[in-house]
Amino acid sequence: MNYGNTPALFSDALERAYTQAVMDSSEPLSIKDTAKRIARGAKRAGARAIRVIDEVLTAQAEARARSARYTRAQW
Repeated sequence: MNYGNTPALFSDALERAYTQAVMDSSEPLSIKDTAKRIARGAKRAGARAIRVIDEVLTAQAEARARSARYTRAQW
């Protein structure tokens, strides 16, 4: 294949635009702030996952209790 005449990729254009926007912004980039944002997002995601697991376990326990009442069987 001849890649000599390949036009610039769309991702390259996005990267250039993003880089230019970052360079033009008045806010300095901070690895510390970025790490804090990532950690905050991970914490929220973990908390949500725990809530979902708790909801599932509660629903299973309620279903077992209802089933035991109707069938008079013990789980």
